Amino acid sequence: MGGWRGVQSGELALRDLSRCARGYAGASGGSIWAKMMPEVRSGLPLFGSDLDMHHMKDAVPPVVILAHGQPSDPARAAAELAGFAARVAEYLPDRRVLAATLAQAGALTEAVAAAGAGGEVFPLFMAGGWFTRIHIPKRLAEAGAVGWRVLEPFGCDPALHDLAATIVAEALPSPSAQVLVAAHGSSKSPAPANIAHHVAKVIRAKTALSRVEAAFIEQAPTLASVQ
Repeated sequence: MGGWRGVQSGELALRDLSRCARGYAGASGGSIWAKMMPEVRSGLPLFGSDLDMHHMKDAVPPVVILAHGQPSDPARAAAELAGFAARVAEYLPDRRVLAATLAQAGALTEAVAAAGAGGEVFPLFMAGGWFTRIHIPKRLAEAGAVGWRVLEPFGCDPALHDLAATIVAEALPSPSAQVLVAAHGSSKSPAPANIAHHVAKVIRAKTALSRVEAAFIEQAPTLASVQ
């Protein structure tokens, strides 16, 4: 990978997730988090000014932001996610926002119990697939969830793809710049690679850079093979 300059992986994983929570002022001037979770805002009833925020929170389903977590240190990853959920909650005052990781024993059960029936799970995953379609519903059932649904994962939202293009445009204003979208990929499913290739396509279309492509850790084309 000689000649490639790394745009820190933490930019999307940390700095720009925080940017999402703070609210990114896009062309529409709205919160990026609201854009990323369209079902959070859609179809909400109008409330009179005499109703307090407690009643508003009771009127819409709670949401649990769910992540893989870190099996080697589950408490630390859970604390980071809880802090992120708290920042997100600041921009969704009419909704209760909780957090749980799959790696922390009992965390999802506790979140489901705290939320009650009819909640929603927002997977903080970069692609859909077995985890979001099979494993998470199974874990919800084991946690005693009744009437819950799983939203599309974070990485599948078009607003995130647009945000990635905006970040690249800010960091690399020259049209001669080249961008490598580095992703984990999967040897079992094409879904993660499809998302990475789509993000590369969005960046290429919105920035007109000379070269934008995706490469992977676990599948071809590998990061090591990119020239």
